[in-house]
Amino acid sequence: MSEQPAPQPEGDPARPDEPRREGMEFADASLWLSRIFSTIVPGLIGLWIDDRFGTRYFALIGLILGLTSGILHFVQATRGVFSKQGRKSLQSSRSSSGRKLP
Repeated sequence: MSEQPAPQPEGDPARPDEPRREGMEFADASLWLSRIFSTIVPGLIGLWIDDRFGTRYFALIGLILGLTSGILHFVQATRGVFSKQGRKSLQSSRSSSGRKLP
């Protein structure tokens, strides 16, 4: 009989210092849905208002608001990633130079 291999821990093996996120799938999904809807819904509401009242500018306003919201979500998401990477690379460069880290 062959033995089954030991189960591998969840998470990315390339990122051993990242905390495990078990049970966070719903939170991640709701976060992505809020990002998507905050980008698309203002434009759709603007289209509906334009169709309802015969105007032409609410769709443009909704599009601008949606794009701005999408960009803000993108900046917030990447700010955390890059600030963590920046601190790690800064700490590794300081530790390799022999100076004491704060």
